[in-house]
Formats: sequence, C-alpha cells, structure tokens
Amino acid sequence: MTTCRQARLATNGLLWVLLLALFATPSAKAQSEDGPPGEVVSESKRIRRAPVGRQIQFAIGMVKGRGIELGTVSARALFTRELLVLADIEPLWNETSRQARVVLMPGLSLRLFGFERLVGNAAYRGFDLDLGFRAGPGLSFSPDESAEDRNRRFELVLEPFLRFTRARNHRLAWVLESGITRPAVRLGFWIAL
Repeated sequence: MTTCRQARLATNGLLWVLLLALFATPSAKAQSEDGPPGEVVSESKRIRRAPVGRQIQFAIGMVKGRGIELGTVSARALFTRELLVLADIEPLWNETSRQARVVLMPGLSLRLFGFERLVGNAAYRGFDLDLGFRAGPGLSFSPDESAEDRNRRFELVLEPFLRFTRARNHRLAWVLESGITRPAVRLGFWIAL
C-alpha cells in the first residue's frame, strides 16, 4: 500500500474510534424530577433537560475580531432554526485594513446528541453539540471609506459553524460557538422565552 493510502486509512480509523468514544460515554443518569411526596427537591438534584423552544442567543466574539451576536433560536430535539445578527465592530476602534461588518444570518443546525436521545432513549448529557450552516447578507462600513470600500459594502456571507451548549437550568444555557465569520469564536448564553 502507498503511504498516502495508509495515512488515509489511519485517519478514518481514528475518526471512527473518536465517534465511538464520544457516543459510548455515559449520558447523564436519569433521575426523577420530583422526589417522594412532601420532599423538597433541590435545584442541584433536579434533572437537566435539553433546551427546547424559543431562545434568545447573546454572545460576545473575542477571536479573529471583536463583536457581538444577538438573535433568536428555535431549538427542537434534532435541529435548530435560527435568525442571528452578527457584528464585527473591532475595526471601528482599532486601525486595521478591515471594515466593520453587520450580517443578518438565518440558519439551521443538527443537534448531534438529539439523535441519541430520540432513538436510544438516552437521558440528556447536560450538553449538546450542534453542527450547522448560516447564510445571509452582510453590510460592511468604515469611518473613512474610499470609493473601492463603498463598492465592496454588500456581500453574501456563508458560515458553517459548530456550537456547544450546556444547560445551566431550565431557562439558561451557556453557548460556545465557532464559525468562519469574524469574530470566529463566540461565547454567550441562551435565555428561554
């Protein structure tokens, strides 16, 4: 076998091992939401449930640009639908060759552990991984625009992304998201509506 083929086989094997390890890790132990009659169940003993329904997402971007992300996410067991506004505002206060940009992005994502919960009847692990795609129009601007900058003002932005969510309680979830659009890494939260 050629070296390239051996490397490809080793990479594929490693990916399968990682996927099996990821799905073989024990999920959160199923617990009763309510204890015996008359017993008060503390917040720490309650079972965490996957965030579902309409959520407000707010995040701050810190890597490859500075900015904010704000929008609404409709989370379901297997997928999410979302409409977010992402703004890269670092060029407004730092001297860079880039322009500030605001993007309106509708998108969809698959909730990878949602399949496990639906098909395998597994309990919520306390976190989710979403793999998704967004696309939408962007508007770029800068304080001292040239004619060339004005011609490049509008653009179509395409963004594949990976999102990690961890439920804090039934109304709040922490979010860590990575995509290819500036700012590339965003940290924030979901608040249930």
